[in-house]
Amino acid sequence: EIVWAIGLKYTDGWTRTLTITSDRATSSAPAVSVLIATRHRPDRLAETLRGLAAMRTDGLHWQLVVVDNGGDGRTREVVASAALPVSLVVEAAPGKNRALNRGLDVVAGSLVVFTDDDVRVDGGWLAEVVAGADRWPAASMFGGRILPEWPEGEEVPPYHPFFDHAYGIADFAHGEGPYSPGYVYGGNMAVRAALFHSGWRFDERLGPDGGDRYVTGSETSLTVALARQGHTAVYLPRALVHHQIRPEQLSPAWLYGRAFRRGRADALKQGLRGGWRRIPPALVTRAARAYAAWSASRLRGDRAGTLDHGLAYW
Repeated sequence: EIVWAIGLKYTDGWTRTLTITSDRATSSAPAVSVLIATRHRPDRLAETLRGLAAMRTDGLHWQLVVVDNGGDGRTREVVASAALPVSLVVEAAPGKNRALNRGLDVVAGSLVVFTDDDVRVDGGWLAEVVAGADRWPAASMFGGRILPEWPEGEEVPPYHPFFDHAYGIADFAHGEGPYSPGYVYGGNMAVRAALFHSGWRFDERLGPDGGDRYVTGSETSLTVALARQGHTAVYLPRALVHHQIRPEQLSPAWLYGRAFRRGRADALKQGLRGGWRRIPPALVTRAARAYAAWSASRLRGDRAGTLDHGLAYW
């Protein structure tokens, strides 16, 4: 039951209270909203929607909002044929954060849960996110567990620490509880809607934009900013999704591109702007040494060293 108490002050100086009561069960507003931004990946999106439709959501009133970042006809067909109710929003201007902000204009839940168009959700994923948010009422944001789902039949390269960033892997060696907001990844995160109602939004200068030179850190830029204002992030390891890795994402070239975009994000954090003339000499020296080590590893046929030094250089 929800009760609103409204104070009415009359001209005789007395204040009277008008009380309005509503049964929560009769409200049409969902308890939680799931928000996905997608751009020209209808086949991946279709698989993600099938997983969402198969979730166990008994007793959970939720909505799904998909933002089509490009106005793609095939995406509209996939959404229309999904076996669950979906609200489709179109944001033609490229930019994942721009699309997410557009979706935030229409979500109605008190908790906004974010995931990507290339994940396979666990059957109890959404229920675990909601239950975790209920267990931590003072926390404002939540991150779940993300495991990689490697492409079938492809050789998976030996593990490298950069893979956690490159593939958005969130598999931390501790249980449920507060943790660094920088480890709340966009493929499995939730934020209380009250923060968005108060004006918080994603930085539209960051994140995928249809090109290959964008700056990474689109969602974590928000979570880190929220933490600076005193908001707490909580890790929910039982809220699980699997990130579907594409075959081309296993190639060194793709990983180098990811490293380059990560480097752009690091440069911005360090205040390095304004072109070549403002690059610190020490950074030039580091890049030259990394390039030399990368070249030497390639000449020796050292695959592990080539990847390691190539990532450092890019």
